Amino acid sequence: MLRSKATIILCGLISTALTARFLGPDGSGEYAALVVYPGLLMSLGAMGVRQSAGFLLGTAAASEKELRHAILSMWMVTSLIGVISSYLLIRNVSTFHGELESILAVLAIPFSLYASYISGIYLGRNEIKELNRVDWIPAVATLLGNILFVALLSWGVPGALLASILGPIVIFLIVLYRNPISWDDYTFNYIVISKLVKMGAVYAISMLVINLNYRFDLILLDKLSTASALGIYSKGAAITQYLWQIPMLLGTIVFARSATAPDPREYSLKVARLLRVSIVVVGLGCATLYLLCDYIVIVLYGPDFATSGPVIRILLPGVFIMTIFKVMNMDLAGRGKPWVAIIVMVPSLLINILANLYLIPTMGALGAAWASALSYSFAGLALLAAYCKVTELSLAQVLMFRMDDFEFVAKRLRRK
Repeated sequence: MLRSKATIILCGLISTALTARFLGPDGSGEYAALVVYPGLLMSLGAMGVRQSAGFLLGTAAASEKELRHAILSMWMVTSLIGVISSYLLIRNVSTFHGELESILAVLAIPFSLYASYISGIYLGRNEIKELNRVDWIPAVATLLGNILFVALLSWGVPGALLASILGPIVIFLIVLYRNPISWDDYTFNYIVISKLVKMGAVYAISMLVINLNYRFDLILLDKLSTASALGIYSKGAAITQYLWQIPMLLGTIVFARSATAPDPREYSLKVARLLRVSIVVVGLGCATLYLLCDYIVIVLYGPDFATSGPVIRILLPGVFIMTIFKVMNMDLAGRGKPWVAIIVMVPSLLINILANLYLIPTMGALGAAWASALSYSFAGLALLAAYCKVTELSLAQVLMFRMDDFEFVAKRLRRK
């Protein structure tokens, strides 16, 4: 898990730096506007299959063969709908909608969805190593694509879009090789599909609302501000979101174990310990980034993105508090209760939208940063309250540091 997340962060940072330096603020803004709708449609098109398949397999509610057939059926339908819907949104809503760019922006959807669906099987079997490959291989392939298409060939925004397609295609081929599609014994199992859809729909709505909270600022910047402001904001936000990889390092294990935990309360106490450790580590990361963000931005992106530094500083408090949401929500999703995130995220999204509408016209990228920081803070604190209610743990049991919190981490490290 550590190697996987480190690879994702390193490849992501280099890819972001390459696109910033070779596309500039305007090109970076155009790229961000083009990929925002496919990203949202993929979160909805994923239908929560990864989480629901993992839950059904982990609790023996469906066999692996039944799930594979159901996944194949759903994938064909959701891929078609996702590609068509994303294309229409880009062409009719986005400010940047060239024909070539619009097509390239949506091509990754079917490949990403298939890998995401099949990874639910790995999740249900607790095969964390296989699950990791689905996450880090696309990051490496995308980096190589950016080096070739953006840096060496100088193909601009189309090159960056080609690089974003390369990662999903590579992992699709690998997953397909390891899990070949067999039509010989294929059966349309309505019962299993309905289970996936019924449970997955809640996960899908939850992920859509969460991703809207992360990306609605990009949509509104596209409509209410300039391409340069969108590029400045998107690059600054990209750096802060890597801090969430710290708690997400163990997030997948939290989800997989919580689906099969014999004592949910005891497991929730362990998740609370993970939160306390994450708060310390993410807090140190936030403090370091707050002090050094101006230098980091210049080194990574160049002087044209100097104003991304203030964007990062504004976002950091919200990113820090949002760590609570990131950790707690994985346990709740593993319990089959993704609806808790919906209850929390809907008002958070409304705060995000209203604040962006008020602040972006006068403050541009900085206004979007203030709106996101406010909505992130609300989401983190609201989910903390909801988590305590669902798990019947007190606030002190969740947040009060204990002497053995870091001893727990040290023991895990000594085992390696």
